[in-house]
Amino acid sequence: MPEHFAFYSQTYDALPDDQMRRLAGGAEVSSRQNAEGGRSFVYQWPDLTVTCNEMAQPLVPGHLDGFRGYVTHIYGGKPDARGDQILDRISYTRLVVGVEIEPKRDDKGRAERLLGTMAYGLDALMFYGSALYDKDSNLILAPDGSFDENADVLGPVAEVIKGRVQVRLPGVQSHSVVTQLCAQLHGWIDFVALAE
Repeated sequence: MPEHFAFYSQTYDALPDDQMRRLAGGAEVSSRQNAEGGRSFVYQWPDLTVTCNEMAQPLVPGHLDGFRGYVTHIYGGKPDARGDQILDRISYTRLVVGVEIEPKRDDKGRAERLLGTMAYGLDALMFYGSALYDKDSNLILAPDGSFDENADVLGPVAEVIKGRVQVRLPGVQSHSVVTQLCAQLHGWIDFVALAE
């Protein structure tokens, strides 16, 4: 059964073509564009195929809304400060890449090397097995709410938001419609509404 990963990058808008081709490491590599505008890079060895699917930009905001909903659900609808940081990082995502490994990660480490190089190159938040991980595979958030205290929750977003002003609005739920709208406009507005 294939394994599936997703990478959420806050530093890239698209996969860098030259670097993606250099990841081949002895594999035959091909690329194609899908009907929605996203690209795919396929790495094929005789016994292993790794497909990296770049999500088309028009689909990213809706996908991120669902991802934020998943994280909010883990927190029972009331994320704590750490949960808000996770939601911030998701909101700043500019690129989503789905990775499928067939049949599964190999004993030779080819798939692991490709995944690791992508995670570091994109400075990505990783989603695998219903859990979120940092680029070093430290657990950011599991479905049961557990986590590794050493995980890099904010990643590259930490530098972007370090000087921002946070505003508390009475009666506004954390990551309400207002906050979601502001997150979608994060290139123009850096605003966070936190529940009391």
